[in-house]
Amino acid sequence: GGKVAYILQSGDTDYSATVQKGLISATEDQSTGIAWITGGSTQSTANGHTFTTLGTGQANTNFMIAQTGYTGGAAKVCDDYSVTVGEVTYSDWYLPSKDELNKLYINKAVIGGFEEANYWCSSESNFEGAWYQQFANGEPYATTKGWSTPHVRAVRTFPSSNADLATVLEKAITAGEGAGTTGEPKTASIDVLTGVETVARANITAATSATFNLYSDSGFSTEIEGDSTLDLEVGAGTVAYIKVTAQDGTTILHYAVTINRAAAPSDDAGLTGGALAGQTLGLEAGESWDGGTSIEGSLGLTVTVPAVGSEDALLELTKSNENSGVMFIKKTSGMDGPAVDGDYLNTWSVTTRMGVMNGDIIWLLVTAQDGTTKRYYKITVTVDEV
Repeated sequence: GGKVAYILQSGDTDYSATVQKGLISATEDQSTGIAWITGGSTQSTANGHTFTTLGTGQANTNFMIAQTGYTGGAAKVCDDYSVTVGEVTYSDWYLPSKDELNKLYINKAVIGGFEEANYWCSSESNFEGAWYQQFANGEPYATTKGWSTPHVRAVRTFPSSNADLATVLEKAITAGEGAGTTGEPKTASIDVLTGVETVARANITAATSATFNLYSDSGFSTEIEGDSTLDLEVGAGTVAYIKVTAQDGTTILHYAVTINRAAAPSDDAGLTGGALAGQTLGLEAGESWDGGTSIEGSLGLTVTVPAVGSEDALLELTKSNENSGVMFIKKTSGMDGPAVDGDYLNTWSVTTRMGVMNGDIIWLLVTAQDGTTKRYYKITVTVDEV
């Protein structure tokens, strides 16, 4: 995932006598010319959160990207960068701070790939400027954030302090602004199909080399281990609680991910009302709008329409579930026999009109959202010639 640029020494911030820590440089430039920032308030005003020392580049990068109106620049090309070595993808890169960039200059021959050009760092010099370093002679200079276009070389740390939660059930996680503690976990929400019944450890990914634990409770105490699963409620949100521990072993973030499982498709193929040419469809004795499950058990409806308007009658129907579909066929006087599924070639809509004559039969096929439940309706038409 790059080349070692510097190993922390005694006296450096975050130095450990027992755990080797340091800085890794990408082996190529991420840009050969880009503004420090485009968009965002830091283009012309002080960020107020950028520092120059070792170990501050990641925080600087985060603050740059978080600015209102931010659209891109040196920090973004680093944050977007990733490289895969073997089967491991490294994506935790950032724009180095002023002192971190200097370590890259000192070791540029070992790292390789640098040009004798200017390189950005993530440290501001004042309200409208930021630092860059000349890799021809090592001198640092300040310049305008939005207009100058030095090169960019991304870095990452080892062991990684990245405790990001990447995906749950193959859905990318965009975490909220929570502190990431057990009392204030970072929150996220994803939507899944009704066929997704459970979530398990196998359905979760985190940052490179980070580990994670899955829990069923907000106290992060009841762990779901191995092949065990957390059941997802149909038509509701189930919260999965996940703790991610970064490679460094000390950076830990807690997440509460609401998994919204879609409701099962409705099996409602009912009609609750209707009219033809403005005349209410009437029920035959003993029938109801619930319909039947076959042609033989179809619902019988009658309607008497006036002669005036019968040549262009509007068919109005009220479905009991808006996600059901209606198809129809009109059989004229003298045509015997019920309609079978293959006859239904016309899709009903709120603007469906047709000419009707005395004795016509309109067959309706209502298919529920589940695609399998069907109801049949038979409308017998009488035209009032008076």
